[in-house]
Amino acid sequence: MVSRVKEVREALNISQKELAENAEVSRQTIYHLEKGTYNPRTDLSLKLSVILDKPVGDIFFFDPIIKDLIGKKTTNELEKISEQLDIKFEKLYKLKNLDEDQLLNEFTEKQLHQIANAFGVDFEELFIE
Repeated sequence: MVSRVKEVREALNISQKELAENAEVSRQTIYHLEKGTYNPRTDLSLKLSVILDKPVGDIFFFDPIIKDLIGKKTTNELEKISEQLDIKFEKLYKLKNLDEDQLLNEFTEKQLHQIANAFGVDFEELFIE
């Protein structure tokens, strides 16, 4: 899971300590949320959403695993996959920078199934961190 707590907190000019006090948790909890080493309970996610004035989905979201899959491939392997899928290399490589919504807007479900297959994973696995 990706956490944007730090980014949102800093944009609002709130310290970790202030956020922790308002959320009724320890500063260490906020630290670990920001580092991505702690996934919050639903009630804490909702509290943070109210405090930070952002929807929960803008603060916490799953990063598509396609980023990891692309990062583990060499340029030659990615070029072969792009040829196999008949997708320009640049467009395939660009997948690394897309969030789940962008991924679903940029490619059809059929293309995503083909991409998943080319990377040796199930379609659903593209969206699991």
